[in-house]
Amino acid sequence: FKVGTYLNSASADTVVMKVGDKKDIEYTLNPSNATILKTEFVSRNEDTVKIEDNKLVALKEGKARIVVFLTPLNHSGSYAVSFDVIVSNTPIEVQGIYFPSSNYELSVGEKIKLTPNITPTYATDKNLKFYTEDSDVVDVDNQGNVTAKSSGVALVYAEASNGIKARTIITVHDYLKGDLNENGTVNSLDALEALYFAIGERDYTQRKITIGDFNGDNKIMGYDAIEIIKLYIG
Repeated sequence: FKVGTYLNSASADTVVMKVGDKKDIEYTLNPSNATILKTEFVSRNEDTVKIEDNKLVALKEGKARIVVFLTPLNHSGSYAVSFDVIVSNTPIEVQGIYFPSSNYELSVGEKIKLTPNITPTYATDKNLKFYTEDSDVVDVDNQGNVTAKSSGVALVYAEASNGIKARTIITVHDYLKGDLNENGTVNSLDALEALYFAIGERDYTQRKITIGDFNGDNKIMGYDAIEIIKLYIG
């Protein structure tokens, strides 16, 4: 593990150890060429984790706060970087899974990757199984990659090894995003159509806005034409 620092503020992820484990304390500096006159490691809970030869030594189960004091050249005083160490001889289980959004909207053929947040972040096994009972609407693999297959609503689940799970809703629309002329493909003609909308040569309908609006401003403008070109060229 590493402790990152900007010399004036920093933090690190929680570290998990078992009783008897030893770990080196490593840290990176920003800027990387900073000259450090003195480095001191302090455990705020020495009965749980002690510092020995610049290593963390786990003594018993519990939690310890570790503070790294850095004294850089040409700076007055020291700067502190702290992180927590959890000592546990048993696996730390996932307690919660949270999708960034409760509802995603896709068009047929569109793909997204779901990346739920897990608590605690230092859970021992953070592998998730993804699945859906609505495979006629979407496909989902065990990495959370979702492909919209047909219009409808699908529930997609993420489940940890201990049975904790969460779900999100994916609504698939019957249009192809960016396909403004609705011929089943996205190409340069759709980008041209977007430009016609941008200069007022086309009348807006809510369906066309839904198909051609990529930045959520409820309009079709030059930006959206660029996004359509990106889809076309891959």
